This record gives sequence, structure tokens and C-alpha cells, in this order.
Amino acid sequence: PVMAPWWQPAPMVPPMPAAVSPPSGPVLRLSEMLEGRAAGAPAFPTAGSAGHYLGTCKPCAHAHSSRGCQNGWECPFCHLCPPGELKRQQKAKRWAQRKAGAA
Repeated sequence: PVMAPWWQPAPMVPPMPAAVSPPSGPVLRLSEMLEGRAAGAPAFPTAGSAGHYLGTCKPCAHAHSSRGCQNGWECPFCHLCPPGELKRQQKAKRWAQRKAGAA
């Protein structure tokens, strides 16, 4: 672009149109994309699942049971861990305690 000398006023920018024309392509509606989810619901199934991807969560003992967890979103434990994760962590903890006691 050609710049005007400093002593000349800058060229005028055309104003934006007052009304915006409707889009010509498909329109995504957020409410339709989030059907079935409560407004403001987090991306995690439970509050306790928030630390899952950081490895800081504690598995829910009831999430994979036949009755399921009755606490809903407010459950302080993770529902993203696979079945058997709680038992695996408990075994690992017992093994570490035994090893520490034997040393």
C-alpha cells in the first residue's frame, strides 16, 4: 500500500454496514449441539473426574458396579477410570507398604 505523507490526512475507511446479512452456509446452533446436557455442565462426568488426565483422581468404587454410583455429578471420585482401577491402586499401595516395611 502507498502511504500518504505525514502532513496529509489519512484516507477514510469505509463504514461497516449497519445490518449483517444472514449466513449463506449451514448454521451451527450451540443449543442443538449440547442437547441432553444441562446448561453449565462441565466436560467431566463427576466433580472427582477433574483430576483424571493429571493422574490425581481417585476411582469411584461404585461407578462400574451393577447399581452404579448414586451421587451423580457431585461424586468426589472419578468415573473415567476403567473397571478394576481402584483394586489395582489398592494392591499397589499394599505392595509398596510391605516393601517399605521389609527394607
